Order: sequence, then C-alpha cells, then structure tokens
Amino acid sequence: LTMGIPCPPFSRARTKVAGTANGKRDRTEVPEAHELGDLTFWALRLVDALNPETVVIEQVPPYLQSGAGHMLIRALGRLGYTVDAKVLDPTEYG
Repeated sequence: LTMGIPCPPFSRARTKVAGTANGKRDRTEVPEAHELGDLTFWALRLVDALNPETVVIEQVPPYLQSGAGHMLIRALGRLGYTVDAKVLDPTEYG
C-alpha cells in the first residue's frame, strides 16, 4: 500500500491560509489541530482494514517529529510492521 497524507498541517511552508484576516496561519497551533490533521488516523484505519504486506507513506520531513508522526510509527509497530522512518533525498536517486 502506497499513500500520501496531505502535508499542509506539517509543512514548513504553511504560512498562507484562506479565510483568515491577514492570510497567515497561527504558528502556535500544533499541526494536528489543522483541519487535515486527523488524516493520520484514517490512514491507519486503512492499513488496519487492508492489512497489506508493505506500507509506504509519503510526507514532508517535519512530519516525523510531529505528534501524528510519532503516533503513526508506534501504531504501525503495534499492527506488526517493522518501521523504517526516514527522510529520502531525491537527489540521491537520480
């Protein structure tokens, strides 16, 4: 199973927000409080329901240090997966 969880809550570039007075996001808000911050939960539900042999999840680098990232890694381990979470540099792959 290969999936990408939307990155706006976790991206360093999360500065512009439609519908706010000044167009800027409150940087004191934790990423998980963003309207898309719960999608890690739904990704885990999908993994649990499908029980694939391998799971690849694409996300921005700050995700690994977020609460959602830590939860994902621990939950995948509880589901029986060996987790190798790392940032891949595309320049190393051509």
